[in-house]
Amino acid sequence: MLEHTGFYLSIEIGKKSKILNALFKAHDLINGVMIKMPFWLAESIEAINEIKSIVKEKRVLVDLRLGGYSAEDIRYFSSMIGDQGADGFTIMGFYPEGVICSYVRSTTLSVFSILDVGLPNYEKSFPDDVLLEATKVAKLCGCKGIVMTSMRTERIAKARQIVGRDLEILASLDGKAKPGEGVKSGADFEIIPQRLWFTDKPREAVQAIAESILKKRRE
Repeated sequence: MLEHTGFYLSIEIGKKSKILNALFKAHDLINGVMIKMPFWLAESIEAINEIKSIVKEKRVLVDLRLGGYSAEDIRYFSSMIGDQGADGFTIMGFYPEGVICSYVRSTTLSVFSILDVGLPNYEKSFPDDVLLEATKVAKLCGCKGIVMTSMRTERIAKARQIVGRDLEILASLDGKAKPGEGVKSGADFEIIPQRLWFTDKPREAVQAIAESILKKRRE
């Protein structure tokens, strides 16, 4: 892995054998993977363990996007994926403090609160003041990090001012955003969509992504 690049590969959908083969070729260049629900639902939950066996000490996160569940439900879900080797999972972050804190307390896995996603006009439904309040809640409750979008880098910068270095910020590379824009704005890691790395030459694709991020980080 290139030092201080900082990115996860998103695993979304497709034939498992081909995806695992591509991941094997590039796993030493990455910080971890973010497994999207369509993939493991299509392939069975054991696919998480197969991915973990490839990336080994690298982090495996599962994009569960949990919300509206009881703490007991969260405990069940996290145990289910934790038994397969997952290191953490995502929740939807716009819930009251008591709910978010109960989610974090109910698991031994790392919890990442989703606060901004790459949808048009999402910021109108969840404006800056609402997002930043949810950022404070994530920090207070002990989340491992928050998930933002590289489509709105100014919100990444604002969130960083609140969390300092207490929380990790993961920036999803959405829309027309390019590798490195998220980390340049203050994110620790970027989540690289499958369409950018799952190619005929995955190692070369991932190497190019790593170099782009490293270049932006140095600017």
